Amino acid sequence: MNEISDITNNLKIIISDNMKTEFGKNHNFDKIKSYADYVKYVPLSDYSDYRSYIDEMTEKGTNPLTAYSVYCFCKSSGTEGFQKTIPLTEKAINLYGCQIEKGVMNLYESAKKRAKQGSRFLVNTFRTDLDEPAEKYMLLSEAYYRFLYLNGYISVDNIVGGKELLFDKKSLDFLYAKVWSAILTKDIISIEGIFQYDILLFFGYLSDSWERIISDIRRGSIPDNINISERMKKKLLNMPVSFQRLDYVYEQCKKGFENIAPRLWKNLSFISGIGYKDSLSENRLLSSFVGNVKKYYFSFCSSECYSGNAVTTDSFAYELIKSNGFYEFIEYDCDCPNESTDVVLQSHELDVGKTYELVVTNFSGLYRYKTGDILRITDMSGKLPLYEFVRRKNHNLNIAGEKTNSSHIEYIIKKLSVNFSELISYCFGTIMEEHKGRYIAFISFRTKPHLQEEKKVSNLLDRLLCEINLDYNDLRILGSVLPLKAIILTENDYNLQIKRCFQIIGTINLYIFYRNSRLKCL
Repeated sequence: MNEISDITNNLKIIISDNMKTEFGKNHNFDKIKSYADYVKYVPLSDYSDYRSYIDEMTEKGTNPLTAYSVYCFCKSSGTEGFQKTIPLTEKAINLYGCQIEKGVMNLYESAKKRAKQGSRFLVNTFRTDLDEPAEKYMLLSEAYYRFLYLNGYISVDNIVGGKELLFDKKSLDFLYAKVWSAILTKDIISIEGIFQYDILLFFGYLSDSWERIISDIRRGSIPDNINISERMKKKLLNMPVSFQRLDYVYEQCKKGFENIAPRLWKNLSFISGIGYKDSLSENRLLSSFVGNVKKYYFSFCSSECYSGNAVTTDSFAYELIKSNGFYEFIEYDCDCPNESTDVVLQSHELDVGKTYELVVTNFSGLYRYKTGDILRITDMSGKLPLYEFVRRKNHNLNIAGEKTNSSHIEYIIKKLSVNFSELISYCFGTIMEEHKGRYIAFISFRTKPHLQEEKKVSNLLDRLLCEINLDYNDLRILGSVLPLKAIILTENDYNLQIKRCFQIIGTINLYIFYRNSRLKCL
């Protein structure tokens, strides 16, 4: 392929390598010599353009989209209202491998050098079996960390609990094990999760169960009702126990949990996990546990592409990772989304302060794929933009990466209307109760049903949301989010309640539907 200045190296590689695939033949890859050619022959796309290709890949084992071997298929909540299955190739994950841990490890090594010693503490346990071939379908985080460990990009020697607490396919009560191991470990330098919300769940579990777990450690036994594997139990029971450490933890927890993290782990330097700027109540709750400990917002990634690393601590800005794909940006007006145009720009053409939808061409078989992620450009680093995540294109409710969107909500409301035909208006939001989040729904009927119907509606909506959004279903199985709660109101009461919600928007992240209108974010 000719060296043309207006086409990036990544795009050249992708076009050249995939010229003989079915997709490449259908889209004239052999004629593409420049970025202008690429735009000419390959239209902007969304998931619907790939469904038949991906169905063929999962059902027949063929590879019409990409010449690269598939590592696994990632399940993801869909912008279009159904779950997506996104291929992740060996080529892509090899590109990601050396970058996923880069920012966290730089922070950890610097902190360890200052403290002379110290461990990393990961609150997640990844449900994958390292002794078996990679599962066909995996969560993105499971695929990442399995790959990191098996290819030497992550060392478990400096991670509390080692391999046994980091990878376990069977243990639902893994937070019990995490709290046990954290109590016994004095020299923790970093507390890390995939999401900051995962860290909040850890501290919530700690505050609810510290006394019981300290008692279990003293007795050297784990109750039968704790659902963890024998391998994990053995690891916990073999950890060295310092009764002086247990006494210290007991006294600190007895004083309360405000600023508990730096009290229990004096060398704690930072926490790390994906976070969202608009998650005010979550951020506030987490800060009550960790005080002024620095927050590192880790990465900006999706099943489609790992596209950004956090620039620094206590900042929501990410730097675009140039090696993981080819990126384009569609101008997007957050105030008038329906009037946004399909003006497509490359990364060096962006304006600071403006918002854009991210479009990726990746190494896993997606070409000019509209991700639905809306980004605001905060600065430029050379020709690469620094950006903040604003929201999903069609808005979303989000507690821990499940990204429930307007299509999901419209689906469950349509199903609800089959049983409750007098439904008038509805709104959905997220709310933090103690240490966990839940979805809250205000439902307006022409006449107010009996109070017992409120529980029935709550259960039905929760079940329907589990059906349409499997990421939400996964969180519910793990107990990471509380059940959806519906509050049934008459039309007059509904309008009054919505006015009240405007006054407590820091507590409830509220998204309003008026009858059958599209989602409006307050």
